[in-house]
Amino acid sequence: MNLSERFPQSVSLDSRTGYSGWVVAPEHLLLVAKALRDEENYHYLSSITGVDYPPENRLEAVYHLKTGVARDNPILPSLTSVFPGAEFQEREIWDLFGIRFDGHPDPRRILLWEGFSGHPLRKDWREPLYEEDSKPFASRWPSGRAERKPDDGFIRSAQADLPKEGDSLDDAALYAALESAPQARSGALQTERMTINLGPQHPSTHGVFRIAALLDGENVVDLKPVLGYLHRCHEKIGERNTYLANIPFTDRLDYLTSLSNNFGYVLAVEKLMGVRPPERAEYLRVILAELT
Repeated sequence: MNLSERFPQSVSLDSRTGYSGWVVAPEHLLLVAKALRDEENYHYLSSITGVDYPPENRLEAVYHLKTGVARDNPILPSLTSVFPGAEFQEREIWDLFGIRFDGHPDPRRILLWEGFSGHPLRKDWREPLYEEDSKPFASRWPSGRAERKPDDGFIRSAQADLPKEGDSLDDAALYAALESAPQARSGALQTERMTINLGPQHPSTHGVFRIAALLDGENVVDLKPVLGYLHRCHEKIGERNTYLANIPFTDRLDYLTSLSNNFGYVLAVEKLMGVRPPERAEYLRVILAELT
């Protein structure tokens, strides 16, 4: 399907240098998504990501479809009625970028707690004790005088975004969202709904993962992931660091595959810089990635 011919008023090719794909007007996003599902058999939405473009004063949601929205009032229609898998991904984009999805059945944060100040992957978000937009900070280079900030000052600053009394940390909203799921198909056997919590468990290093499952007899009616409030904004940290200084952070994304994470990161940096590593280095790091 040629989307710009099928929807001449709402879809256009992305004409920006280095970009490809279709740009969809927000007000026609649902219409285009339904056409792709029903006419072209795109029944699986693999991912939704958020992008912040301060010079253009807008945010984007990339569906492998892509649509842009103004920064001062970022609202898009929810695609959960078309692609149910969009549910938790739209929650993540709301959490980290502040794009609201109109019609979403459960518009809560997913990686951070209700009451967190701001949306930490936006370019205008500032972390506690923010100094500058990029490193090296003037306070540390070239003079080399590193000043230790008072521990109590750091704690007060860091605690500014910690959960406060009145923030939603209990399970009431979680269970309410589960109960709003549609009724399972009725059968000869009379059943009743029950909620079962799976976890919290430790799928890898850092953090725990819990699933609240709503059952009707043996039928799984709905699931809600609870990810543990442990997102540490490596992307935002990466904006402050030099390419080399980011290596310790990719190391810690997952301790079990730290070298593989390093490998993926340096491949991207080398591609951006047009650098070809020595052949020996290529063999060594492939072997190390295999070992992890």
